[in-house]
Amino acid sequence: MIEAETVNVKHLQGSVVLKADVELKQDEKNLWRCHGRVTGYSPIFIAKGFLLTLRIIEHHHTKTLHGGVGDTMGSIRERFWIPNLRVAVKKVIRSCNLCKKYRVKPLLPPTKAMLPHFRTDNVEPFAVSGVDFAGPLKYKVPKNSIKKCYVALFTCASTRAVYLKLCHDLSAVEFQRVLKEFVARKRPPQMIISDIAKTFVVTGKWLLTLKNDENIANYLAIQAIKWRFNLSRAPWWGGLFERLIGIMKFI
Repeated sequence: MIEAETVNVKHLQGSVVLKADVELKQDEKNLWRCHGRVTGYSPIFIAKGFLLTLRIIEHHHTKTLHGGVGDTMGSIRERFWIPNLRVAVKKVIRSCNLCKKYRVKPLLPPTKAMLPHFRTDNVEPFAVSGVDFAGPLKYKVPKNSIKKCYVALFTCASTRAVYLKLCHDLSAVEFQRVLKEFVARKRPPQMIISDIAKTFVVTGKWLLTLKNDENIANYLAIQAIKWRFNLSRAPWWGGLFERLIGIMKFI
C-alpha cells in the first residue's frame, strides 16, 4: 500500500509544475516534501485539484469516521501538505453521501388546521355539545355488594362548559334518560359530537347500539338534534371532550 502510494504521488509530482509557499526538498525516494519552521515535520507535497488529491482526502475523511473539517485536515497533514486544503475538505464532506444523512433536516410538520367553525362561533352555551363516558366508578350498596357506575360528560364546544351526570350503565335506555335530563336542564343542542373509536370496546358497543336504537333516533329527530360521530381510530378528533375527561379524573 505504501509503495503504491509512493508511485502515484511521484507520478503526480512529476506531471505538474510544483509551486508552494513553503520550501520544497526531495527526500531519498525523490518525493518532494515541504520544509518549514517546525523541526522534524516534512509532509509530502500534493498539488490541489487532481483525482489523487481527492482520493487522499476521501480516505482520511473515512479514516476519521467521517469527521468534520478539522479532524480530516489534521489527519491529512500528518503525512501530506495540500494547498488550500480547507476548501477541498469542505467540498469532499459536502459530497459525502453518509454525511448527508446526518446533515439532512427533517420535513417541517404540517401547519395546524383551523378550528371548526362551531368551536369559535359566538352561540349559546351547549348549542354544539360533545359527549363521552368516563369510568367505571365503583360504589357500595347494602349487603356490602359492589357495583359499577359511569359519568356522562357533556361539554360545550365554544365555551367549554361542562355538565356531568351519573349513569348506572352504558345502555341506550340509560343514555336516553341522561340526554332528556340534559336537554331539560340546558337546551336542545343543535349538534352532538361523540367518539366511535374501536379501541374503546365498551363505548364502541354502546355507540353501535345507540345508532341502531329507534327510540333514541326518534327522540333526536323530534328535538332536531344532529349527531356526528368522529372518525374511527382518530382519538385526536375527540380532544373537545377527551381532555376534560382527563381533568375530571383528577378532581
